[in-house]
Amino acid sequence: MAADGEPAAVSISTTADVAMIRGLLDRALDLHARLDTQDQQDKDWRERVADALDRLPSERVGADGRVAEWSTELCDAEPKHRHMSHLFGVYPAERIRPDSTPDLAEAALRTLIARGGYSTGWSLAWRVSLRARLRDGDGAHTALRAFLASMPDDVAESPAMGPGGVYRSLLCAHPPFQIDGRGVDRRHDRVGVRDRRHRPADRRTYRGQAGHGRCPCGRATRGRREGPGRRSCAGMNDHLAS
Repeated sequence: MAADGEPAAVSISTTADVAMIRGLLDRALDLHARLDTQDQQDKDWRERVADALDRLPSERVGADGRVAEWSTELCDAEPKHRHMSHLFGVYPAERIRPDSTPDLAEAALRTLIARGGYSTGWSLAWRVSLRARLRDGDGAHTALRAFLASMPDDVAESPAMGPGGVYRSLLCAHPPFQIDGRGVDRRHDRVGVRDRRHRPADRRTYRGQAGHGRCPCGRATRGRREGPGRRSCAGMNDHLAS
């Protein structure tokens, strides 16, 4: 809500915009370092990028304890809104992590809790990844169950704001169909079952911290191996067929 009490959708230095710019520049600097160039023009470019990064505002915790979405303190016009772009630093970026930025990670989890447990299909897919990055196993499991909720074939064609799920074809329901839900990070689209993610920065592997230990059908994750390094839940097929 704007200062005059009217809903608004445009602002300056929004958290999502700044986080994406920061992510782009961070990757550019990383690539530049890998090239190991000694060209003076490249060195000047690196200095300009580094200076721009220093001037970008970082994510902050708002007065409500959540990750601030705007550059100033504003009330939400839609407290349960499906978009969570201001959590870009959690996913797909990895700037906000429970081990390196615990205060922001806690604020990000509060943001997810405040947005509610149910939404459109694609939004639920993103929530699985967001909660996995925050190592919230129960929340990831709940979001995965909601995302895999069966939708009727005769759902109305006019867009609805949810709750969503999947059709029998496993295509995502907005509803109706929307492609966004297929873009959930494949490292995390099964985190409600188990999460095995190697962290090269600290040489540790977190096993199961973002995993609930149970598949969406509620059975324990004692799956069968289907080739090197692959694992599936023994009850998943029964759940999807029901």
